[in-house]
Amino acid sequence: MKTLQPSENDPSHPPREILNPNLFADEINFSNTEQILFQDDLDPADTPHAAELTDTQADTRYQPLQKINDGGMKTIWEVKDTRTRRTLAMALIQADRIASQDDIQAFLHEARLTAHLQHPHILPIYDIALDKTGNPYFTMKRLRGETLEPILNRLQQGDPATRHAYPLTRLLQIFLNICDAVEYAHTKGVLHLDIKPANIMIGDFGDLHLLDWGLATLITTPDTPAHLTDAPTRTIVGGTPGYMAPEQAHGTFQQVHFHTDIYMLSALLYHLLTLSPPHTGDTIQAILHHTVQGTIPPPQTNNALAAIAMKGLSKSPSDRYPTVAALSHDLRNHLNGYATLAENPTLLTHLQLLINRHRTATLLLLLALLIITTTLTLSFRSIRHNEQLALNALDQLQQKNKYIQQTALAVAPDYLELARQHEHQYRFPQADTALATALAFNPQNPQARLLQAHHHLSQLQFDKAHDLLSQADGIPTASAPTALRLANKYRNQPPITDEQLPALTADFIQHNLTPLLPRLFNHLNRAPLNPQTRFPALQACLQQLNPDTPNLQLQQTSFGAAGHLINLGNNPELSNLIPLTGLPITILNLNQTGRPDLTPLRLDQLRELRLSGTRLERLNEIGDLPQLNVLDISRTRINDLSSILRYPNLTTLNLSNIPNLTLSPRLVWCQKLTSITLSATHANQPLIPTLTARGILLLYETDTP
Repeated sequence: MKTLQPSENDPSHPPREILNPNLFADEINFSNTEQILFQDDLDPADTPHAAELTDTQADTRYQPLQKINDGGMKTIWEVKDTRTRRTLAMALIQADRIASQDDIQAFLHEARLTAHLQHPHILPIYDIALDKTGNPYFTMKRLRGETLEPILNRLQQGDPATRHAYPLTRLLQIFLNICDAVEYAHTKGVLHLDIKPANIMIGDFGDLHLLDWGLATLITTPDTPAHLTDAPTRTIVGGTPGYMAPEQAHGTFQQVHFHTDIYMLSALLYHLLTLSPPHTGDTIQAILHHTVQGTIPPPQTNNALAAIAMKGLSKSPSDRYPTVAALSHDLRNHLNGYATLAENPTLLTHLQLLINRHRTATLLLLLALLIITTTLTLSFRSIRHNEQLALNALDQLQQKNKYIQQTALAVAPDYLELARQHEHQYRFPQADTALATALAFNPQNPQARLLQAHHHLSQLQFDKAHDLLSQADGIPTASAPTALRLANKYRNQPPITDEQLPALTADFIQHNLTPLLPRLFNHLNRAPLNPQTRFPALQACLQQLNPDTPNLQLQQTSFGAAGHLINLGNNPELSNLIPLTGLPITILNLNQTGRPDLTPLRLDQLRELRLSGTRLERLNEIGDLPQLNVLDISRTRINDLSSILRYPNLTTLNLSNIPNLTLSPRLVWCQKLTSITLSATHANQPLIPTLTARGILLLYETDTP
């Protein structure tokens, strides 16, 4: 910008054409976050033209004071705003840089994107404009202080003053504040992609800012940002070697997601703990090789902090924390004296931390033991007095033991409730773990014993269920007379065969134990089975649970260890699929059924799902299907496709004969989608040209009644 040259003889910036990129997609939804609309804020149709962005008075309004920094493609100046009489910082494209259209687009992208991130730890943007020569600039808050990078360098060198000013507790609080800023950006769909100490500014008065959003990008925009996919030979998506994630070092844009920022945050935490970044080397190539290799020595520090850092630095994104909130929550748990998920805590760990949180009680106990030992050793002349002291100390010890037992008893109901929640959501292994913990804390809880008896019934362990329900060990179990009758009926019987399953199912229903059937069939169907006897039995059980569907038919084809093809099509009013719980299903046909409930089923291997003609109304009723390739929801009422991204491997989609269907822009983000079948009436929807340009084959069918 001409007005910021320290001398009139310095060259001015050459004029540049300003693009107006479509930075944001339409409405996006993220799990456990607010619903945010970007399109209303930055609709390309509402973006001012260059003439409207030009501030002809910029030369006189902003008075240059001093150059602050040169970095990347930007120059940062300290300027005086003559209108408000305050000191600001101004960013411009470097005067000696011949900027390309991509440079200008990236410059404006960073300014507008940062302006929309309004958070206490993200630098506020005051104005974006062009000077009268057409050069872009933006103004922002003037920061005073230093970045975290020189602070860590001084700590590594052992500087006493820096160690006093920045103990580990303060460094961890700085880290948590940065996590809050990144978590906020993620709720907007924004990835930072360059988190490192040099981009964290610590102010003179404790203020903190995460800087440099130049590489930031949105995961919801249909157009891939140009600065991430410059050429096929590009090997780095963007970021700083030493902190970037393996997917960044690979240069694969499709793999960059929220977990990439989580990796870089964990790299920052690693640096705070070890005073060295997780990846080092003599050359950039060596650092990138180390990053891709993923071998990082754990920090030689507190085990919990090391576990948190190493979990976030996992080479596989699926092994890292799912969200920034989960990472910061784990760290806050550690700081507050609780166990962390990264440690995989055991019961012993929980008890040790419980004692740590009650140090006074523990110290009193140790002190009492010390008094007892000293008194018995040195006070032989006063045996009666010493005996009294011993009794007093023993009483204190018993009180402390009683306190620990009471604490365990208070925690037991929470684990029991957690077990019930897991059971209700068909997460049976997690339910077993939570129930075992509840019984470890309180083996005499009647409700926990009843739930354990129900588990035994569902797993055909009728003898164990009968012992609990009849209170054979003398410990009370919550009353369940129907369950006791069922256990008594089968406890002396031979093992249940497939032919007996319909009768057993009828008994569970007759004894009001229908909620136990999902675990029963999960137990049976996960074990090796004989398809020739099992599937006729499952068909009969389905008929019992769906009495409004006469002559129910189940067809099945096995693919060996790969799973089963299940055909339940043309069974009107079919909705209850519990007998299929636990089966590895590869293909599932439910065409022309009622409103089938898929939640109990094991569908992690499902590749093809047919739901044509059902009464389903929302994609949420189908659930997450990570391996699904083919989905047919034609002739249903599912007209909202905003959740389509939950099927990342989808290739074929049938949307014909759906009333009031609106094609969602998220279809463009289904990276593997190759064909969509639509009704001819949908041919004029606005998204059709975009889908065609994306290379998706569109097939049209005529609506049929």
